[in-house]
Amino acid sequence: MKNSLLKLVVLSVGAAAAFHPAAAQVPDRIRIGMLATMSGAGAANEYGTMRGVQLAVQELNKAGGIAGRPIELIAADVQADPTMSVNEARRLIDRDHVHVIIGPFNSQFTMAVAPVLTQARTASISISGSTELTAKFAPYHFSILPPADAQARVMVDYAISSYRAKSVAMIADSGAQAKVAMQAAKAEAEARGIKWLGSQENRFHDTDVTPQMLDLKRMNPDVLLMWPNSGEDHGLIMRTRDELGWKVPVVNGGATALNVLPAKRVYDKAFDGVPSTMLKSWTYCEGDPVGAGDMAKFKERLRGLAGDDEYKRLPANYTAWTYDAVYLFKAAIEATRSVDGPTLVAWIEQNADKVRAVSGQLRATKDNHFLLGDPKAITMVVDTDKPRVDGYYKRIAGCS
Repeated sequence: MKNSLLKLVVLSVGAAAAFHPAAAQVPDRIRIGMLATMSGAGAANEYGTMRGVQLAVQELNKAGGIAGRPIELIAADVQADPTMSVNEARRLIDRDHVHVIIGPFNSQFTMAVAPVLTQARTASISISGSTELTAKFAPYHFSILPPADAQARVMVDYAISSYRAKSVAMIADSGAQAKVAMQAAKAEAEARGIKWLGSQENRFHDTDVTPQMLDLKRMNPDVLLMWPNSGEDHGLIMRTRDELGWKVPVVNGGATALNVLPAKRVYDKAFDGVPSTMLKSWTYCEGDPVGAGDMAKFKERLRGLAGDDEYKRLPANYTAWTYDAVYLFKAAIEATRSVDGPTLVAWIEQNADKVRAVSGQLRATKDNHFLLGDPKAITMVVDTDKPRVDGYYKRIAGCS
């Protein structure tokens, strides 16, 4: 590849000078731990995020590693279980002596492992949207997923502005992130003078949501808000709505807009006319040039890293999140010459905005560790199963 993605990382000149020299020590080998669901429910949905870590490590090792040191990636299967997540986090830290951790990729599991990482003072980057993951609760943790409350406010605003909704209801999964989204959506609706009719909850990878959808249908909302946790759940909810002959508009939040293949295996019309939250950096307005953004360039290079056959199965946006996470740790380690958790956290808090990421503008402070937490970075898109040829999604809000 002529234009290495290494060029996407912009280091802060002289940033390491702010740290005490005693912390400046780079080991002979950088050990990155990864906590992911590799088997059982949810494994298919995490495939792309896992590959993002693996491909970034592969690319960096070919280019000399981090600070001239080779990277060793040590993966742990959390099996979609909070207890297993804790056990595997302890194993990575106590037995494998990893320096940093990427994952878990689910808020419930991240909440479970946070005390372990805090005690060990190990820096981590997850894909988690629960706002309970504050810098106070999890001081060594960052998330590269937009927080659930910010997305929920965008969803309610779209229901009002585009559908002139006077009432809303919501169906969401039972996870920590979804609970935050539901609370935020309810608060936003009430603050905007919109009637909150009620909500229903579905279990992760449920097989039947007919009772929940019938109850919601009886409420007769102008708009149904939806926050599933997997592509399969997304497909099931949309299929059930249509089987019930219910024509209610649906506004989708979370990350299932990118879980196209699992959702369409359940229901081939899962995304028809369904507006979803999306990072603005992954969208386009009419007239925007094709192939000009960082995501488009990343996809070109991703094909070279993964090969044509695998590339067709990779959700590039999910892959970009964890790819960015590896490169953020690279920037922090090389700037500080350290793998010390507090040192890396302090550098990221001060310098995340200087690291150019595929996913968009990163930011962090001592009080906010959501790297993509700016509500202005979130917009609405439609038909995410039909992206533009360069992989961008059609924005349906904020283009004019």
